[in-house]
Amino acid sequence: MHTIMQVWKNHISSKHQKDHDGEDLRLEDKERIVLEAMEKIGKPVRPGDVAKVTRLESKEVSKIIRLLRKRGKVISPKRCYYSLT
Repeated sequence: MHTIMQVWKNHISSKHQKDHDGEDLRLEDKERIVLEAMEKIGKPVRPGDVAKVTRLESKEVSKIIRLLRKRGKVISPKRCYYSLT
């Protein structure tokens, strides 16, 4: 099993992913990438902050955070900011 950073490095280095839109990654991989980025940042973040770190589109990150919030893995300590539970 690959670590999430290996998956992400492969994604970034892929020659057909010059725009880094994340389309070829599975949703589970994107979720792990977002969670790992949030953990690395270590404080409540906005989806745009995570998007900058992960190089995923901000709308995609927002969608993933909403999903993670429904699953109880992410909370919103204040409006438009999210952190790990």
